[in-house]
Formats: sequence, C-alpha cells, structure tokens
Amino acid sequence: MKIGKVDITFFNEVVLEDVLLLDKNKDTLIKMQDLYLKLDRFDQQKKNIFLASATLVNGTVHLTQDKKNGDFNFDFLEDYFANSDESSATSSKPFKLFLAAINLENIRFR
Repeated sequence: MKIGKVDITFFNEVVLEDVLLLDKNKDTLIKMQDLYLKLDRFDQQKKNIFLASATLVNGTVHLTQDKKNGDFNFDFLEDYFANSDESSATSSKPFKLFLAAINLENIRFR
C-alpha cells in the first residue's frame, strides 16, 4: 500500500491522498486521488472505531476473478482484517472498524 499524504482536520476527518492498494499478485486493486474518512466516534477501551463515512474520490477500482479457482483479487482483504488468534498471550485485541456509509465520486470500475 502507498499513501502520498495524510491530513487530519477538525479531529474527526482523515484525508488520504494518492492511495494505491495492490492485490496479492502486486497488481493494482485500488488507485485513488483522495480518500476521506469521517470519524463518528472512537472507543479506545473497547477498541472500536466508528466511521460515519468513507468517500472515495477520482479513482479506479480493478476487480478480477481467477478463472481457475474463482477467487477475487480482493479476497485477501478479509483474511487481513480478520481477528487474529486471541488465545495468544503476546497479541493484543485488534481494533474493530465500523463503517456507516461509502460514497463514490468519479470512481471507475474495471
């Protein structure tokens, strides 16, 4: 993943500029000029992050499916964000992310 710039404004909005996310084959999955994340609330004790919205602006999303096994190029994200084995004494509980809305502005799907 590559992010060109991060801005935090008014303590409830994060702007990521020039976002590039590659799939497991190192091909472009998402290329975005701007990604706006609007925070609703943050519960550090329960490790919950609630986002009011995520707005993707001026970008391309490349969706592909492997003809042999039927896997999509974004399937690895589920594994990446899945809860780790919480029985391990050395690992801490991961944060959970909740998203209320996704807004798309000038987004092209391929």
